[in-house]
Amino acid sequence: MTQKKSEFNKVLNAWDILVIAFGAMIGWGWVVSTGGWIEKGGVIGAALGFAIGGIMIFFVGLTYAELTAAMLQCGGEHVFSYWAMGSTGSFICTWMIVLGYVSVACFEACAFPTIITYLWPGFLKGYLYTVAGFDIYASWLITAIVIAFLIMLINIMGAKTAAILQTVLTCIIGGAGILLIVASVINGTVDNADGQIFAGTTTGVNIKAIIGVAAMSPFYFIGFDVIPQAAEEINVPPKKIGNILILSVVLAVIFLCICYYSSWIRYESWRHYRVTGSNRTCNGRCDGSGI
Repeated sequence: MTQKKSEFNKVLNAWDILVIAFGAMIGWGWVVSTGGWIEKGGVIGAALGFAIGGIMIFFVGLTYAELTAAMLQCGGEHVFSYWAMGSTGSFICTWMIVLGYVSVACFEACAFPTIITYLWPGFLKGYLYTVAGFDIYASWLITAIVIAFLIMLINIMGAKTAAILQTVLTCIIGGAGILLIVASVINGTVDNADGQIFAGTTTGVNIKAIIGVAAMSPFYFIGFDVIPQAAEEINVPPKKIGNILILSVVLAVIFLCICYYSSWIRYESWRHYRVTGSNRTCNGRCDGSGI
């Protein structure tokens, strides 16, 4: 992998890459999984777990920021691992990244129709089969496939087109989070968190629950690594690229922690939540598995 003149058009500005990274990290995951994480760690426990996970990802982000500024080539981990470990190490690393992205793509494709189900319970039509207790419906499956296909087409059209769409979607998702925060301040009460600040009644159980949330939280911070993957398409000084990458991580951590806390003080209890028209009840696990 020798250095050569870039063949990519530098179409992404500072705002584009910030929105792409921040939007990729917050995604729809927090909407679908909030209840499950709070049930696992408690109100403060879940927020602490994500904060700890955010600190871990912050240091990973520092490494990415340094390497991206030093190696302005598209490919991200593929490029980094090649220069550090050669072709064999890079081959293994790149395949692990590809498989990881496949799992994320599947998760996000499933998250969108699940959110539609929250808003429109009658959306589920045409029962097909059940997997691990999760009922699959034709309307749900078709929507997931169509959304995934459309996103693929948008990415094929080019980075700038994808950046514009990402800006719109990030504003929508971020706006939903801001509305949740504002509603919790106006109508919420901390009394709703009584007895549910942490998941357990002993220090040992609470620490275990917080560590459990922290261990899984990095999955929800995947996204900042899109910046080094598009390094040659970014029309921003190398040092500034690293700073934007770190900023996106910090903003995502703050946003998710506040949303988790706000969601609980806004509503009396996630345990009372029920999806009307669904064949199952969340039973305190409103993470999409109750749909």
